[in-house]
This record gives sequence, C-alpha cells and structure tokens, in this order.
Amino acid sequence: MVDRGASALSPPDDWPAHPDPILALNRMGSFDWDLDSGLFHMDAQAHEVFDLRPDEYDGRPESLAVRVPASEGHRLDTLVSQAMKDGSENYGTYLRVRRRDGTLRWVRTQGYIRRDETGRPRRIIGIVRDATQELGDIEARREQAALDEARRQQTNVVQLTTAALAHARTVDDVIDALKDTQGLTHLGATSVVMGLVEGDRILLVAEGPDGSFVHGTRVTGVDEAYPMSEAVRTLSPRFIESPQEFAERYPILWPHLAGLHVTAAAYLPLIAQAQPIGGLGLLY
Repeated sequence: MVDRGASALSPPDDWPAHPDPILALNRMGSFDWDLDSGLFHMDAQAHEVFDLRPDEYDGRPESLAVRVPASEGHRLDTLVSQAMKDGSENYGTYLRVRRRDGTLRWVRTQGYIRRDETGRPRRIIGIVRDATQELGDIEARREQAALDEARRQQTNVVQLTTAALAHARTVDDVIDALKDTQGLTHLGATSVVMGLVEGDRILLVAEGPDGSFVHGTRVTGVDEAYPMSEAVRTLSPRFIESPQEFAERYPILWPHLAGLHVTAAAYLPLIAQAQPIGGLGLLY
C-alpha cells in the first residue's frame, strides 16, 4: 500500500511565517504602548505610516502631534480613554495624518487593551495602516451609487411625465393635464410650465398652478441660454439638481426663480414626428 503521509508535501522551513513580515508585507505597522511608563513603541512600518524617521520620534505618544492634527488627536484620545474606562478590550478608528510634505493621508488604527487581574489597563498593543486608498474606494462607490440614484430619478421623471400625458390628443389636452393639481402631485413637481415652438421662438402657453408664471419667460428664443430652449434644440432632457447648478448654468433665468424656492428642475422636449414642437418644465 502507498504511504500517503510519506508522499505529502512538507511545508517550507519558515512556515508558519513570523507575524512581523506578515504585517510588513501587508503594509501594516504595529505598536506597543506601556501605560505605566508611557512609552509608545512603533516598529519600522508604523514609522513609515506616520512618515517619521526613527531619529524623529522619542517613543512618547504626544510626540506624534507633529503628524496628527490636534482635532484628530483629541478624538483619538477620547476614544481610547472611553475604551479603557468602560472595560472594552478593543478599539478602532480612522484618523488623518499629515505627512511631512503637508498632505493628509487616512490611517486606520486598532488596539487591544491588556489589563491586570484587577481590570486596570496596563498595555495597549495594536496596528496602524495607511487607509487612504481604502476610504477613497468607499467614497468612489458612494458617489457612483448617488449618480446611479440620480439617473434613476431622472428616468422616473420622464416615465411619469409620459404616463401623465399618455391620453392627451391635442395641445389643449396637454395644457389641461398640466393645470390639474392632481397632475402636478402625480409628477411630484411644485409647478409645471409648457412652451410651444413657433418659428425660432418658444411661446409659454401654460403654467400650473395658476400664478406660477416666471417673469421674462413668456417668449424666449430657441437659441437662447434657457433650459427649455436647450431641451428643444438638442431633443434631449435637461436636469438641474441644485440651486447652485441652476444659478451657474442659467444665470439669466435663475434670478427670476430664486424667490420660488426651486431646488431642482427637469426640462423635457415635446416631439412629434421627430420634430420638436415645444418643451415641458417641471420645477421642484
């Protein structure tokens, strides 16, 4: 019979690896804080995380203030003090560290609190690592999620508007639908405006609710810098997501809207037989 044990591969001589190279290869530094003496030892990788040379650090935690902004240091001190007082074994947080060139990097620190038989904290041992890319990736995912949500909402606006006007057969039907308060509620807008193309101009033919007319927009040019004009020219929607964006993109129109407390808007082209016949503005 075959001896399975004899044929099995043996692990390398240095297996399992010592924790030090494991931490270093994963760009993690370690520290050992003796609470009785106050000495705070950091290994070489921890020095690199804080962008400190060994001769620049005297083994005292307060000396890290040259790299840790005061607000971050205060927050970390509060966290560690609370963990020691409430009997916690561990703590962890992200903090900013200022490199010698003045730029800020994010650092993740975690500590384990060793206590004596009475429960008194004696030492804290832990790790520090550069978390700049990690948090950058998280922020990028958040921004992408927000962008996806904004696109979903924009698509929803178009779908709701299409459904609201699905039974309109004439321009008068569209106008009646826009002036209907329930129609506004269905669209989620606080006011709606509609313009029809006449030559090189756009004539405002309806707004709802009554009295929501915006001064200076009764007649506008198709080639002017208005969101409805752009929607008509390009045959594509125009979405404005904040008052700041409105003011920057349409400085002529915004002063007339500022008093209406508009926070966002959508302008949709009205198209018949592949030709623009007007535009629809939804103000939120």
